[in-house]
Amino acid sequence: MMTSEEAILADALHHIASRNAILFLGSGFSVSARGINNEEMPTAHDLAQKIATLQGFDAENDLRYASSRYLDEGGDKNSLIKLLRETFSVKGVESHHITIASMPWRRVYTTNYDTCFERAAEQTGKIYDSVDLASNPSEFSARNNICVHLNGSLKNLNIDTLNNEFKLTNSSYLSPDSFLTSRWRYPFQRDIDFCSAIIFVGYSMYDIEVQKILHSDPTYREKTFFITRSLKKGRDQFTISQFGSILPIGAEAFANAISQEASSFSDEPEELILASLWEYQLSEDDVEIRDADVDAFLMRGEISDKIIDAAVSGAKGAPILISRDDITYANQLLNANANLIVTAEFGNGKSTFIRALKSRLALTGIRVFTADQADAHQHDDLDKLVKEGTKGCLFIDSYEQNIDLLLHYAELQPTNLKLVIGARTSIHERSRSRLAEAGLQLSEIALDELSSEEADQFIGIIDNVGYWGEKAALPPHSKQSIVNHDHHRQISLNLLSLLSSPQMIGRVREILNGILLNPQYRDTIFSIALLAANDKPLTSSLISEIALNNEIYSSELRNNESFRQIFRIEGTKVVSKSSTFAISLISQQFSATYIVDQLLKIVAAIDKGVDDLREIQKSLLRFSVVERLLPEKQRMQNLVRYYEHLKREISWLKNDPHFWLQYGMAQLTYKQYEKAQGYFHQAYALAAQKYNYHTDHLDTQQARLFFLRAISAEDRSRSFQLFLDGKKLIQVLPDDVHKYRQVELYGEVFDKKFPLFSKAQKADFEQACKAMHVNLTRVLPEAWPVTRPRIIVRVLDMLDGIINKIKNEKEMNRQ
Repeated sequence: MMTSEEAILADALHHIASRNAILFLGSGFSVSARGINNEEMPTAHDLAQKIATLQGFDAENDLRYASSRYLDEGGDKNSLIKLLRETFSVKGVESHHITIASMPWRRVYTTNYDTCFERAAEQTGKIYDSVDLASNPSEFSARNNICVHLNGSLKNLNIDTLNNEFKLTNSSYLSPDSFLTSRWRYPFQRDIDFCSAIIFVGYSMYDIEVQKILHSDPTYREKTFFITRSLKKGRDQFTISQFGSILPIGAEAFANAISQEASSFSDEPEELILASLWEYQLSEDDVEIRDADVDAFLMRGEISDKIIDAAVSGAKGAPILISRDDITYANQLLNANANLIVTAEFGNGKSTFIRALKSRLALTGIRVFTADQADAHQHDDLDKLVKEGTKGCLFIDSYEQNIDLLLHYAELQPTNLKLVIGARTSIHERSRSRLAEAGLQLSEIALDELSSEEADQFIGIIDNVGYWGEKAALPPHSKQSIVNHDHHRQISLNLLSLLSSPQMIGRVREILNGILLNPQYRDTIFSIALLAANDKPLTSSLISEIALNNEIYSSELRNNESFRQIFRIEGTKVVSKSSTFAISLISQQFSATYIVDQLLKIVAAIDKGVDDLREIQKSLLRFSVVERLLPEKQRMQNLVRYYEHLKREISWLKNDPHFWLQYGMAQLTYKQYEKAQGYFHQAYALAAQKYNYHTDHLDTQQARLFFLRAISAEDRSRSFQLFLDGKKLIQVLPDDVHKYRQVELYGEVFDKKFPLFSKAQKADFEQACKAMHVNLTRVLPEAWPVTRPRIIVRVLDMLDGIINKIKNEKEMNRQ
């Protein structure tokens, strides 16, 4: 029977074998390495005295005191740099250093100045780059062969960095570049969220910044291990035990244990081989779906895999999922060796469809692998699956967040692993050409519109949980009219309508009434909803960054009954993720003033933060995103206030064409055509100054503005000229849904202005419609080979209708 210490060691080794453990090194790791003077690496106390000796005073065993006094009293900086370089330049390492460095770590962090780990890794044929807090995390986020020196690295030591990036003095620890305020805080937080274990070697745990992060989430303790030398019972043992399990065996014995087990690492069970991708496992539970499950799903988007499995397999209980016709179609395409892209706009069931498809495939014995948030191990996992010939399907929902992995799949072109990806329709249209250039051939499934049978299922689900409120007594055909016609068979519009009823608003407000009075709780709830609305991962680290506080880690919030009624947390993730509920929550439970002010704070904070968050910043600049977050009352005024303040908060936006495009679109939607045109002119002028700047998006909206002004113009000649200006722009744009959304305005021009046009103008308008119809018919097989987006079908039908009406009118005039 294993002792407690042996069990802890076995657990630590098991996590290292998973290839997903973080290594964190303190001075105890390097203590037996030798510098260029053949001396061992000094402890902090020894280094303090060496520095003090240069100036002739006693260090009193305090490194910060010694270095601060040395510099404050005019000590020569070059002499100090020379001492540090001679002391920490590693000449030789020991076997235990090499063994530990040979392991497949997710990432390596250290508070050491020396390059002991990097030198040891070289002995195993691995090259690790030394980076410090001044390095840009976005340049290294997809790599695991880096060693992050939190207190500074010899590589970047010079007179300028001595008192800032290189942490020796009190002032350097209090500088703006300290770890908690640096751009590396978020990547580190994300790493510890997703890693299988945190292995500390030779670390005393007196770094208050690391303590704060580890103490922020009680779940970290379960996966944290400290490899120390023998510890006496007392302060050290008490301090370290608060943060994880202690193995007082020293680095040498730990390395020996690794060596003894290393040969068996490759024989670990298959689920341990994948460090980032994960395999879907069918639930074996006997589940009866209850009304409470349906309520949680519709209200908050909360639905577990076992409920999905039960619904897909036809288990007894309340109806919860719409059985989408395209599930069967997707199966047929995959059986024909096609790769799939599933698209829908927000709230129309894309993610639920993908989860149901995973379950359906797993039920038929097909292995299903999923990529979540991007990290350095995804490429390795994919390579492993392809190399071993593992047959199955790889799922990547919100693929734009894993674009590097997707492009790697395109490079490999595996025959054993089919691909199913998902994205919001608008995002996929922006990325379509990039995927095609990468050689990805994808069959498309568009989910924005329910079929008649699916709409009836939706009505049945709503009937069962009693969400109709005052409309409950309506006959079936009236409910069908609401779902099919009023809300265009879109799940999002139907759910938003139901969630916007006084009954639902009051229900949510009653739950949140007390908790929103706490400003930090309020900001955290807002950040969760904001991320969910934008289809972003709901990890604690990301929520913390967007909330601008750490309350998501507090046990008080996590155990708050009101919070638990709205959100469910598993480990480091919030698992409730309904974009429809998120939009409803923000627009109905927060004031417009708060929404605008908080968005401005978030965008400004991201502008000063890590590049990994820039995609969220871009999203919050888009008019279409911000508009739906705001309450309908005074929406236009609040949008204008938002964009006015944006360019003041972030000065570079004034020179950004995309900003003025978004600001113009806000004016365009509310028929402020003159202001919109002024902002578009501004955007064009700024775009002309930028090298190789593509104006397709700007041209699309300018064409829309021309058409809308043509419709509103009273003068016939002016109206027709504006139509021609729009046609000239639109006909040369790429053939995508954005282009044909503007072409749909041809119908309104026809209805309102065509009767007023002259004979020659009517002939020109007819030719414009025919030319557009011919072009769309020509590009249709290549642009949308499998599934035609709803907008494309509508435009084709509209153009057919216009052409036929003009033809019939001519025939009647001849009679």
